[in-house]
Amino acid sequence: MHRRPPSTPDLFAPPTPAAGCVARVVIPATVDQPFDYAVPDSLATALAPGCAVEVPFRRRTVVGYVAEVGVKSTVPPGRLRAITALAAAERSVIPAVFALCRWAAAYYHAPLGDFLKAAQPPAAAGEGEATRAWVEAVAGGGELLTPRRRAVWEALAGAGPLPVAEAVERLSTTRTTLRAMAAAGALRLTHRPPEEGPPAPAPAGGATAVRPTLTAEQEQCLTDLRAALGDPLARPVLLHGVTGSGKTEVYLRLAEGVVAAGGQVLVLVPEIGLTPQVAAAFAERFAGQVVIQHSGLAAGARRAQWRAIAVGARPVVVGTRSALFAPLARLRLLVVDEEHDPSYKQEEQPRYHGRDLAIVRAHQAGALVVLGSATPALETLHHAHAGQYRRLVLRERATGQPLPPVTLVDMRRALVQGLFSERLLTAIRQRLARGEQSLIFLNRRGYARAVQCTACGAAIGCPHCSTTLTYHRVDGMGRCHLCGYHVTPSLACPGCGKVALQLAGVGTQKVEERLHHLFPAARVVRMDRDTTARAGAHGRLLARMHAGEADILLGTQIVTKGHHLGRVTLVGVLLADLALQLPDFRAAERCFQLLVQVAGRCGREGPGEVILQTFQPESPVLAAVAAYDYDGFAARELTSRKSFGLPPFGHLVLLVAEAVEEGAVRGYLEQVAGWWRDQHGVRTLGPTPAMVARVADRYRYHLLLSGPRSPLHAALRRFLDHPTAHPPRTVRLKIDVDPQAVA
Repeated sequence: MHRRPPSTPDLFAPPTPAAGCVARVVIPATVDQPFDYAVPDSLATALAPGCAVEVPFRRRTVVGYVAEVGVKSTVPPGRLRAITALAAAERSVIPAVFALCRWAAAYYHAPLGDFLKAAQPPAAAGEGEATRAWVEAVAGGGELLTPRRRAVWEALAGAGPLPVAEAVERLSTTRTTLRAMAAAGALRLTHRPPEEGPPAPAPAGGATAVRPTLTAEQEQCLTDLRAALGDPLARPVLLHGVTGSGKTEVYLRLAEGVVAAGGQVLVLVPEIGLTPQVAAAFAERFAGQVVIQHSGLAAGARRAQWRAIAVGARPVVVGTRSALFAPLARLRLLVVDEEHDPSYKQEEQPRYHGRDLAIVRAHQAGALVVLGSATPALETLHHAHAGQYRRLVLRERATGQPLPPVTLVDMRRALVQGLFSERLLTAIRQRLARGEQSLIFLNRRGYARAVQCTACGAAIGCPHCSTTLTYHRVDGMGRCHLCGYHVTPSLACPGCGKVALQLAGVGTQKVEERLHHLFPAARVVRMDRDTTARAGAHGRLLARMHAGEADILLGTQIVTKGHHLGRVTLVGVLLADLALQLPDFRAAERCFQLLVQVAGRCGREGPGEVILQTFQPESPVLAAVAAYDYDGFAARELTSRKSFGLPPFGHLVLLVAEAVEEGAVRGYLEQVAGWWRDQHGVRTLGPTPAMVARVADRYRYHLLLSGPRSPLHAALRRFLDHPTAHPPRTVRLKIDVDPQAVA
């Protein structure tokens, strides 16, 4: 074993295997350097990049991954330790995924071991099982159940197939109850070998659902996409379709040809909550051929799904960004649905953007990548304008319904009842009278933004973070949404001691309470992070909407993403200008995307209406939303960004330092900034405190770097080889390439 010199290796050099030589091995969770090991003669022909091996490391045996074979080591042969054995074959990374990990490690300046770890199935569990029992909900099977058993059925309907042992634990039920429900026809029990994975997701509309007739625009887009499928050098395709234009149907028809030809399909969605719905749509076309991959699955289910993919049993994979590392050896089509969504950016180590890495994986595999959105990211649109991507447009809804008209209500002058304008209240009453559904959107959860003293003006803050506590009426707690600290607020102000506390601001819980007061007979469903935390909750809430068991859906941004709610004919947005207040250059883009997406939830199967309540009706962003003027908004925003050299006309790297002592983190980042100011072609901004300067008792400072991609990345490689890149033990340094939030 020998640690390599600090110089940056060529991660793209082709390996040249040779018997009786040296292998370079990456060991996850160690220093960011590979180690050299002697290759025993018995393994000389068995090793290849991505192969998992057992190696001695310090005083124990660990699993590492071969990066190169046949290298020349600077260490005398007698000092090299030898590879012990091959690890379990399941732990090896297929060549396509290994190539993706190498590219990602080089571009994001992150340890290769971190990406290889992300490419692993969950830790082994239940080895040696001959078969494994699975349970799933039967469509329509929850009608005649007791309330307790119906809750179990609803949870399974939302979560999808689960191993029985996992269902018992997650749903707080028993095996006897599950067997009884299966005997009653509410559930389906199956026994399968572990490597086959769970049963395929249930179809969305039943196996005999009618295939919709394509519009002329859909037909043309499908023809163009099928032609691109046969071209290994095809450009990425932006499928720019208005909300409800039938992009999913285009994906399905395109995937049919891929699967029929023996290829594999990967469909990415931005949120775990969208996965069952999209997977069910694909299961309707590809019975028994669809698997789900996302981090929310329990280890046993995810491992079984992984095995099903690896053996080629199921050619269609639907998942979140982590599914990019699935072992798909015959990938021919990669779809990134809602490609604009910021959830594709992973903020934890290893940091990467799922959309961008999807483009790389498709390119390496010779596959076609389709980026779908009603409100494409401005970077994606710019690449289309530059000819790097191809843009296909769906301007009309698949149902023939027009986009719902949007009305801006000036809350400074409107007649109001608390949070609601009379215009919005009247519209809700009309929907209730007609038996139609309404969607109310507020992108702030909790009951009140803060608990504030009217005597001294102070708000109760988190003792560990530089933010106020959000009050949640459900449990009477003040909660920090950053570190999780919670406490029951006292009657007296902790600052001045006076009994003068009041709730300030508004959240979805408070809006729900007000809706119940205004419309006592209405059935209100609230969908936010608090109500969807339990397994299957997201699916159960949506099922109530689809079944007509709710009149008003109230939610945060979780309700804006890809849901088809045919009964909704009204969307009301409270505080429509809230997103514009963020100190981030992407604030206008995020606000436009969010509002257009939520507006698109209504009027899909009949006339609809959108009401935006705002204190800034003169905002050009809101005017563009009201006119559905994506092209005009994008042109203005791109012109502004170009003048400042912001993405997509420049590239960013965000350095984040944090420490318990503010002086330590500020002093270190000042030292780092001094080094960067000497780098040609790179601009620096900061260091400055983060927008939330203290989280979990650690102070956070930012240093923003900008410039053309090549000099910026070259300077970053030099920085990582410089002693300045190694902070004191009390300070942590994080590197975020292409950050999606810089506040």
